[in-house]
Amino acid sequence: MLFSGNVYTPFPGSECRKFDHRQGKGPVADGELVKAHDCPTGLKFDVNTCTCNFESRVSCTPDPPPFCVSKGKHDLLGRE
Repeated sequence: MLFSGNVYTPFPGSECRKFDHRQGKGPVADGELVKAHDCPTGLKFDVNTCTCNFESRVSCTPDPPPFCVSKGKHDLLGRE
């Protein structure tokens, strides 16, 4: 899949507690890794909102790893 902007993907095997941030244009796997992140305790990465969210609100599906695309700059909680 092609993208333009920021791509966030949960790390496989982390149960959505960790995710990476890639930036660029082109195939998702080719994006430049900007930073790896850990969600704060009690939160998991939510691909529906591109943020860390309460565990009870996140459905973590490991295969294939889901991702989300954001064109803005966000911190771990999705604030600009």
